[in-house]
Amino acid sequence: MTALVDNLKNSANKVRAKVEELELQMHLGKKESIDEFENQKKNMKDYLHGAEDNLKNAKDISADKMSSLKTKLEELKVQLALGKAETAEKFDEQKSKLQHKLNDIESDIVDLKGKADDKTVEWASGLSETFDDFKTKMDVFRLNVALGSADAKDEWKEKKEDMKQKLQALKSKLNDTTIEGGEKLNDFNAEIAESFSHFKSAFKKIF
Repeated sequence: MTALVDNLKNSANKVRAKVEELELQMHLGKKESIDEFENQKKNMKDYLHGAEDNLKNAKDISADKMSSLKTKLEELKVQLALGKAETAEKFDEQKSKLQHKLNDIESDIVDLKGKADDKTVEWASGLSETFDDFKTKMDVFRLNVALGSADAKDEWKEKKEDMKQKLQALKSKLNDTTIEGGEKLNDFNAEIAESFSHFKSAFKKIF
């Protein structure tokens, strides 16, 4: 039971760290967001190097599927290496291309979850989660870039305030220290995961 509780607490702490990172990123200005976008692109490239190494050891994947995934991961790394997105237009262009490639790879790894061995399924789930987090960060940066433009509309300001309130509500839930015990903690984690998913979905609807 102790191991289960520890795992559940670790899961909650993992979400808490993501929420706190997003909270910091939502307070960035246009220039800082563009710089942080570059930093996150580099982090993703580094992550993909490890993901590719793990893919080599994957089991129950056909040669064709393995080759396709390797090619797409390489293509994603090329796109991540594109120059700095100095303007809103260039940011949108890079974001669109990255989003398309991320979705393309995710559609491939979804098929693995019901067919591959446990270790490969864990790898695929981790990749999918990392991609989803990266897309949310891109949405945060895009909103900041829009607000930093000379013709920024009040509409963008309202949307950002709304998202900040949603994030704060989620953070308040995570700071609930009264949750103890395996079953209650499990329900709490499920609620937090659902709330975080709703937050990310709300961001996607902005664009």
